[in-house]
Amino acid sequence: MSSQAKGGRGGKRVLFDTTRHSKRVVQAVKLGRPETVYQKVLSEAEQVEQLDARQRTAAEAKRRRTLRKLEELERTNHRDAAAGPAGLSTPVEGKRNLAANLTNLLAMRREGLGERDKTVTHDLELQAAIDSSRRGKNGRIAVPKEQWTPAVRKILTTKRTFASLISDAAEFPSMHVAPNYFTAQAARPMHASQVMCSICGYWGQYSCVRCGDRYCSHKCGSTHESARCDQRA
Repeated sequence: MSSQAKGGRGGKRVLFDTTRHSKRVVQAVKLGRPETVYQKVLSEAEQVEQLDARQRTAAEAKRRRTLRKLEELERTNHRDAAAGPAGLSTPVEGKRNLAANLTNLLAMRREGLGERDKTVTHDLELQAAIDSSRRGKNGRIAVPKEQWTPAVRKILTTKRTFASLISDAAEFPSMHVAPNYFTAQAARPMHASQVMCSICGYWGQYSCVRCGDRYCSHKCGSTHESARCDQRA
């Protein structure tokens, strides 16, 4: 089926084959080319969805960078307070500023995490009760007269290990609510543990008659006997 249309070069008639055009459209659809208006609309909708996804990802990355900057500023303020700034006559004001910064940081985290961090409020109230018990008659927190020694200052400014953080986290009430790091347990494996070659890491099918180490081949066995065996003859 074909139709005629006027125009073209030199005023000649140009034949327009509708059947051929429909075949091209079907082929374009199979190849994923948006040849029709409906497909163009779908393509634009997909582009809008991809743009929204990229914007959401960028916003989430910006929020994470902001939180990291806040944590870094908090650590910097903690180090400055531990070093004893020259503008403070006593460490009381430095401790107050540090407590205010910690309170603000915990408040921001509580707003971001929502209902899951209600125990933070209990921790803050507990800390406030401890501070109020240490206050003297003039309303200030009682602090020792001696200043921080270089050893204590070094401990406060250096990075803490994972074991020390875990030991401190065990004191908070939120860590006693299961499941957590301390209550996590792995089930016993369904299969027996595999023995590996002590030389190359392959399946250790053979064992040394002297020390019991495993090896996989004659070559690894010779290497073990010459260099690795603890009970060489």
